[in-house]
Amino acid sequence: MTLPRSVSPSPFELVLITSPEDFADEHALIESLFELGLSRLHVRKPHHGGGALERWLLALDGDCRAKVVLHGHPEMAHEFNLSGFHMNAKWFAENPARFVDSGLSRSASAHSMAEADSLPEGISYTFLSPIFDSISKADYKSSFDLDDVTTWLFARRASGKKTSVLALGGVDADSISLVKSAGFDGAAILGGVWNYADPLQAWRNIYE
Repeated sequence: MTLPRSVSPSPFELVLITSPEDFADEHALIESLFELGLSRLHVRKPHHGGGALERWLLALDGDCRAKVVLHGHPEMAHEFNLSGFHMNAKWFAENPARFVDSGLSRSASAHSMAEADSLPEGISYTFLSPIFDSISKADYKSSFDLDDVTTWLFARRASGKKTSVLALGGVDADSISLVKSAGFDGAAILGGVWNYADPLQAWRNIYE
């Protein structure tokens, strides 16, 4: 039996993940996105070493930097007074208590509902992916059924789990309504902004 679509009890949050590659005017564009309503930026630069990542962060306006969640470098997130850090489920399983009382948000990536359920208490929110076929990775296909996800989200809330779940993968202006109706607490956007010729307009289309 299919349960009716559930409505998230908390405000729906839109998170943006940076392009993995640097490009001209990236910082100015990101600062414009904050002016257009972006409240949280996930900085994921997998090809950057520590020094390059520090320079990237310092080039961003300080007020914007306070809304940044850094992927892969929890110590740097603490050092630069960022909003938080993001790691995979394995890291949290091995380091369940690290930075719990630091004031930083602690978010994680999960690729199945079981993996999301296995995360320790104290995680601020979880990315579940790929909910739809990825826009930025042509061979990254979804294996989720939204009815199954809705049932799972409903059961999580009924059991008292407080960790928010955000949809990641293939989220854009066309699919955001499906994400909301499925009961997610929010969505993380990547290709739905950066794969468009006008990222600012792409963000407006999703945000509005």
